[in-house]
Amino acid sequence: MKRLQFIAMLALLAGCAGLSGPPNPDATDATFAALRPGVDTQASIAQKLGRPYDTTYLSLRDMNVWSYKYRQAGIWHSLMHLHFDRQGVLRELMSGPDPDYEDRRSF
Repeated sequence: MKRLQFIAMLALLAGCAGLSGPPNPDATDATFAALRPGVDTQASIAQKLGRPYDTTYLSLRDMNVWSYKYRQAGIWHSLMHLHFDRQGVLRELMSGPDPDYEDRRSF
């Protein structure tokens, strides 16, 4: 059973690595609040939220980050960053503005 789970995880990672998905129109603050750090995994989150908009690897922290576009408070264009440890377990969530909608003017 463990081997099957491992193979499924590898397939999921191969499908998501370096690929970006469309924004998830159903993702809300409540969606992300329901995620459980230390419990949820990349596989369970992929089932709940679908493919991430972007993926990144943080070498200094040895963590994979999946980013999802959403509207924070139903208003602001934002990205929710989900940080996973080496075993694929969710460790933290971090929200920030979506740079695609940020003003790029300098003062």
